[in-house]
Amino acid sequence: MRIFTLLPLLLLCGCTQWLGVDDDDVVLDDDDATGDDDDATTDEPVPVALNCIAPASSYSFVFQNPDQVQLAAEVAWSDGTTTPAEGIEWALQDGFGGNVSADGLVTMPWNHGGPMVVEAWLDSLVGTCVLDLHMTMPVDLTGDAALAAAVDAALGSASLDDACGPPVLYPETDSALPRNWAPWNVQWAPTAANVYVVTMENEWVDAAFVTSGTALVPTVEEWRGLTDTWSGSTLTTRVYGGTWDGAAFTDPLCAAAAPTTATLSAAGLDGQIFYWAAAASGVFRLTMGAAAPTQWADETTTGWCVGCHTSNHDNPSRMAMNYGGGDQWVVVTDVEQGLGDVMPPQARPGNFTALDPSGRWLIRSFQGALYLDDLDQGINIGTLPTAGHATHPNWSADGLSLVYASCDGSNSADWHQFNCSLRTLDRVDVSQFGNDQLLVAGGSGVSNYYPSYSPDGAWIAFNRAYDEDTYDAGSAELWLIDANGGAPIELANGNFAAGMGNSWPRWGEQHDDFAWLAFASRRSYGAVTTNTPQVWLVGLDVDLMGSSVDPSHAAVWLPGQDPTIGNHTPAWVPRFVEQ
Repeated sequence: MRIFTLLPLLLLCGCTQWLGVDDDDVVLDDDDATGDDDDATTDEPVPVALNCIAPASSYSFVFQNPDQVQLAAEVAWSDGTTTPAEGIEWALQDGFGGNVSADGLVTMPWNHGGPMVVEAWLDSLVGTCVLDLHMTMPVDLTGDAALAAAVDAALGSASLDDACGPPVLYPETDSALPRNWAPWNVQWAPTAANVYVVTMENEWVDAAFVTSGTALVPTVEEWRGLTDTWSGSTLTTRVYGGTWDGAAFTDPLCAAAAPTTATLSAAGLDGQIFYWAAAASGVFRLTMGAAAPTQWADETTTGWCVGCHTSNHDNPSRMAMNYGGGDQWVVVTDVEQGLGDVMPPQARPGNFTALDPSGRWLIRSFQGALYLDDLDQGINIGTLPTAGHATHPNWSADGLSLVYASCDGSNSADWHQFNCSLRTLDRVDVSQFGNDQLLVAGGSGVSNYYPSYSPDGAWIAFNRAYDEDTYDAGSAELWLIDANGGAPIELANGNFAAGMGNSWPRWGEQHDDFAWLAFASRRSYGAVTTNTPQVWLVGLDVDLMGSSVDPSHAAVWLPGQDPTIGNHTPAWVPRFVEQ
């Protein structure tokens, strides 16, 4: 075996100037004259690369049953030869999962596929093996071993035909899904079939769930295998139906012609979503990635009916709420501290609120005027110079702009307004506002309301409704406009259809690929609920924002809600600003 030692060579030709010797002083002996040198040393080959060697580049394994593969390494030398390498240090890249032993035995991760990158190190040389891992996930929920064994062959000959395929009720196709979303509930309409096979696939994982039911919720482990960071960017779902007689499929498996697709975000979501449950007279909160929310504030903990709420940016744990209903009391709370610890009830009346990024300054609407409070001093500064019946304020992330709904005032209640336009104010001093400008015109039965600034301050999401007031409007739609003005665009994909009551859009995190809005909607959640407001999440493609193309995807249901009661007015805590 060659030794990794490089012998220093003194090059005698072409170096006279470097040695400080003039050409005229050089005397050549006979060997020099003939080009021969009895003392010359032959160049010793040196290592130039380390090659990682795998038996193959692609492997398949079964969920929870990872395979192993033995890797090797060889040294490539400058003379074109290779030799086996010893003393290799092995490592995995990027926290992929699985492990590699000291002698290069790779154990694949048990719960996901993807490109597994293994490095071999020898001194300063490094070689890399990329193992493409494809995971299969067969899940039998029927207990019929013969059925489970027959599914693979049956899928190979299955039909894709809307006439016989079970219609998928949830999820909506072309949805956007955060990586850390809780497992969703795939639902479909029953057909004459007595067996259903739900396939979920991405670039690296193929799952097949066999069931006799008409809904499927994967386990957390199964779901993470399908949505993990390493599992590709698109999740494709099909539901097949067929008739099984105990020994064979008498009716072949059949699925709808088009699959249901979901685009997975590059990252998951942090923080919590708070929402108001009217029937519970209180507020629930759901931590992103959790399967169910917890009740946070209600009449038993506050002594009041707890309603609409908001949050801020730089002081993210502060939230303002309304106690007691319309025209009652605004309360400000640090959500990690005590209820009403910043401003208690029965101090300031109001309905809709906005907190500035510092959490010190509060704007509240009350009977058509916007009031500014200094929470640190516990005093009211005065009213803002607004137009029309002013309501629904929202503060930009930099604290320099305010947007509000300016309505016709035909109803005195801030929450029952008509013919609303959106207007903006500039913050000209710490407690002074001016330069009132029209952003989106309403009127003639059209109302624009519930505006909300995006975390980067570049966009405003809002509601538009037709020929009805702004409170729980059935015609409410989601719209988007540049904060500097221009033509608004309907978020038609997120709206799903007319008459869904898509209300109160509020921003959450914004990343390089998606921005996220939570909102309430009366759309059906599969077969679980119809016409009962629930909180939904819609992803906006950041690359399409600012174009004439609708950037929204189909929406997904916020996990764990009680589907028997109406849920409204979501708010994110914190509201993140991408750094």
